[in-house]
Amino acid sequence: MTNTAIKARECTDFFNCSGRSTRGEFWRISLLSIVIYIMGGLLSFGIVVAVDPWLGMALSIMVHTLAFLLPLPTTVRRYHDLDMSGTWYLFFACFSVFVVPALLNFILLGFLPGTRGPNRYGPPPTDVAPIVVKKIQASSSSSPQLFKLRLERIEKMYAKKMISKQKYEQQKAALLAKIEASSHQQKEGVSTTSKAKDAALETPQADVKTVSQSDSETP
Repeated sequence: MTNTAIKARECTDFFNCSGRSTRGEFWRISLLSIVIYIMGGLLSFGIVVAVDPWLGMALSIMVHTLAFLLPLPTTVRRYHDLDMSGTWYLFFACFSVFVVPALLNFILLGFLPGTRGPNRYGPPPTDVAPIVVKKIQASSSSSPQLFKLRLERIEKMYAKKMISKQKYEQQKAALLAKIEASSHQQKEGVSTTSKAKDAALETPQADVKTVSQSDSETP
């Protein structure tokens, strides 16, 4: 599902500082912030030189503020993924002028994986937007393939001790029941479709017989 879904969780949780985020989210929002910083800096420099210095300075301040605040929610959730408080963002922001703190922060957020399983900030993050997941579920909510994928995911979570045995058994039983029910519904749908096709094929034949009989009765 992650191969076909759009990786856009940061669009739905853009201003949300609770929960956890993935390294992919952090890299995407950081690259966007860098692009805004560079483009805005060039534009403000051009305005300072060609138009008005005060206007260029005001634009530069706005660009720097936006570039600083844009990755804030995702960065805080990235610290949460590492089981760290979001206040570390302020610490590293204050000492980012020094090489060692900046490098340490870069390694922490960009390369270290989050804690396995749930931590004090919530369950492990996913790189799929909730809106996309809802669309996929709506389009194929009764598909046995989807239920089988969910069952495989639950089995992997149980193998990694991310969920308890009781919860695993409950979810497994529910999914197996859904798989059986959806398979039965699909079989009924196939039989109904085949009957409809047979009826559609029989109708022209009946019309042909009626026409042939009327032709034979005509002198």
